[in-house]
Amino acid sequence: MSIPNEVYQHGHHASVVTNHAKRTAEVEAAFFLPYLKPGMHLLDVGCGPGSITTGLALRVAPAQTIGIDPSEDVIEMARLRAKAQLTNNVTFETGNIYEHRFTPESFDAVFAHQVLQHLSRPIDALRQFRSLLKPGGVVGARDVDWGSTTFYPENRGMRHFLALYDQLARLNGGEANAGRFLPHWFHEAGFFEIRVTTSTGVIYRSGRDTRMGRHVCQPHIAIQYCCQISGVRYFESRRSGYYCGWLAHLGSPSGRVFLFLSHGSGRMEELAIGSFCLR
Repeated sequence: MSIPNEVYQHGHHASVVTNHAKRTAEVEAAFFLPYLKPGMHLLDVGCGPGSITTGLALRVAPAQTIGIDPSEDVIEMARLRAKAQLTNNVTFETGNIYEHRFTPESFDAVFAHQVLQHLSRPIDALRQFRSLLKPGGVVGARDVDWGSTTFYPENRGMRHFLALYDQLARLNGGEANAGRFLPHWFHEAGFFEIRVTTSTGVIYRSGRDTRMGRHVCQPHIAIQYCCQISGVRYFESRRSGYYCGWLAHLGSPSGRVFLFLSHGSGRMEELAIGSFCLR
């Protein structure tokens, strides 16, 4: 089987990685934590800067947790984080789920947060997850569903951005609405017990709070680069213009903006647990 050349749509711009480093197991993996216990060997696929991974490692200690990610830079960040936090039962290494070094039935738990949406062959990836599970093991995955995004006030630029994001995902071979696909993907990968939950992320700012502008605009610098790589014409002036009306509303004394992000999560056993996020 050939190894696909996957594209991580968000890129690894500093603003993206900094935002990812704020994620925690207690929030982003809340649906998965009840299935973890001390002594379980765990693999975190697409671990990024490792903030979720170290939290998971604490739950399964003293057993070993391993985080893998294709990016050498973010893996180095994850190692530094683990060292600073004195998390001794976690290691990080570069790698991908299609071509890994692990033997079958090596782990009691496999986790992936916001990973499957970027893969051109998510079902094959889940089959790899399943092959790595010990009997009775559990897989947890959480992915966004961009198509369920809602926001206020209405803004044509935001609508255009969401359409562009979906277009780019498809050009890259991914699925922007991955959350809703999780049960089907798990079933096709051979899991026999599937449990699905949903969660919603909410960004809310009122008055002259400039944090919203920083939160919304900065990560899309990286998306601009991805668009250029994929051959999609995406101008800086357009990027900044997407949010100008929205943020102008925010800047008024009574201005309020809302952004609801939906996520889906699934867990499977031999059990698969899926959670999709409605973004």
